[in-house]
Amino acid sequence: MPRPFAKLRDRIANLSPAVAAGLRRLLHLSLAAGGICVAGFAAVVALAPRLLYPLLTSHDEVIDLAARFGWWLIPVLLFGAAAYIYDGFFLGLTMGRTLRNSMLLATIFVFAPIAALAVARGSNTLLWSAMAAWMAARAATLGWASRRVLADADAGASR
Repeated sequence: MPRPFAKLRDRIANLSPAVAAGLRRLLHLSLAAGGICVAGFAAVVALAPRLLYPLLTSHDEVIDLAARFGWWLIPVLLFGAAAYIYDGFFLGLTMGRTLRNSMLLATIFVFAPIAALAVARGSNTLLWSAMAAWMAARAATLGWASRRVLADADAGASR
């Protein structure tokens, strides 16, 4: 049975120069827009946590914990934005295998060991660091894969 997306790399290699350049521009624009949004949310989290958290809950204990650990939102948002933008990039290219591999690598080699240590020590800080590191690992692996895809697209466009 033929698999219509099995030869995606061949299709990318045959892109026109305009499409290859557009793909690169779109990814860079998405990452820049995500960075701007993260900067806005991070500013609110950093500068006005006592104004933000009461909008989410009326429980004083939760607000106190959120204020204590809220700064972890900044790296999670930063790395998460990049990871989810790359998710969309690879979903659009129907490269699910790349997404799966990135998720498995980040989960098995980054999140699981740190989270296990967090549970063993009962540490919220370690658990937040596991989440931030997991997002960073996903963004890094997908970023590396996107460089390969864009290099293939550039090579195909220059033929």
